Amino acid sequence: MADVRRSKRLAFWLRHSPQNASLVLNPAGWASTQDVLNALAKAGLPTSAQELGALVAASDKQRFELSPGGDKIRARQGHSIQVQGDWPEAAPPALLYHGTARQFVE
Repeated sequence: MADVRRSKRLAFWLRHSPQNASLVLNPAGWASTQDVLNALAKAGLPTSAQELGALVAASDKQRFELSPGGDKIRARQGHSIQVQGDWPEAAPPALLYHGTARQFVE
């Protein structure tokens, strides 16, 4: 249950409201991992760097990613704040599926 609370809190901070945790995101959406760990502790969700790494790795929807050195973390999608993603661009495949509710197909 704590992992669900941590994940939801991280998603909120990293996708929508970093200022609520006094986090500073760089233009690509990265925050300091140590700052995130401090914010989680302050929010009553103390988390070790290893626990945070396990949470990122276990995310079935790959919501978050850690930098190669593990010193930064970011949300991978769903931002309502402006981020300048640095993900590589790729041409879409010939056939591409998107899950859309019938009411919005038109």
